[in-house]
Amino acid sequence: AITEILQHKYPYLHLDYVDSIEDALYNVSSGKDYAFVSILPVASYHIAKYGYANLKIAGKIKESFPLSIGVRKDLGKIPVSILDKALQSITRHEKRAIYGKWVSIGVEKKIDYSLVWKILLIAVLFLGVVLYWNRKLAKEVKKRKQAENKLRRKNVKLEQLSKE
Repeated sequence: AITEILQHKYPYLHLDYVDSIEDALYNVSSGKDYAFVSILPVASYHIAKYGYANLKIAGKIKESFPLSIGVRKDLGKIPVSILDKALQSITRHEKRAIYGKWVSIGVEKKIDYSLVWKILLIAVLFLGVVLYWNRKLAKEVKKRKQAENKLRRKNVKLEQLSKE
């Protein structure tokens, strides 16, 4: 079901079909494949079971598939009736606890810090240029004030000489 949806929506993807979930996880863990698509409880269980600590749930697709339990037809309707009654007797709180126990891996959203570092670098460079320019202007102002004072003193001397 999911493979047909993925092939229809993303025809440019190359899908690698494997024999088992363990093979799929191994391929992703070793770098042979880029990703593995599964329902969260199954992926979470198998990642924990096979000890793939280097794997994380990276995201989710928009499609959802409800969980279900299958019963062999040759067993008749009694097992289905028993399962239905058992499932109906589970409270919402108990369902959340069961789900939390078996789906213990959270979805990890990867944050791309490269943009933050680029902006920070530009800000630091800009600040450096502003500080450099400020120091340069301060030195220029100091030189001009000294020149003005020197000219004022010479002007005063010239006025005194012209009065004599």
